[in-house]
Amino acid sequence: DIEKLDNINTKLKKLAQKHNVQILKKQDFQCRMNEKICFGVTDQGKKIYYDNYHYTLEGAKFFGKKIFWEPKFLESKNV
Repeated sequence: DIEKLDNINTKLKKLAQKHNVQILKKQDFQCRMNEKICFGVTDQGKKIYYDNYHYTLEGAKFFGKKIFWEPKFLESKNV
């Protein structure tokens, strides 16, 4: 139900603001929107997605590294 999902998202946003935690949008790290590219495999050709909702271990590692080293995400970490 969309209303229930909106309510959960609102609560998560408030909680994140309260604790100074950044919420990431999936499209910010799963895709390069300006190039109209979304990742389906890692740099080594391994599957990123197990199914429509879950990452493979290789996919989670791939996105974790991408998020950690992406300049727009580095700003909030003071690295």
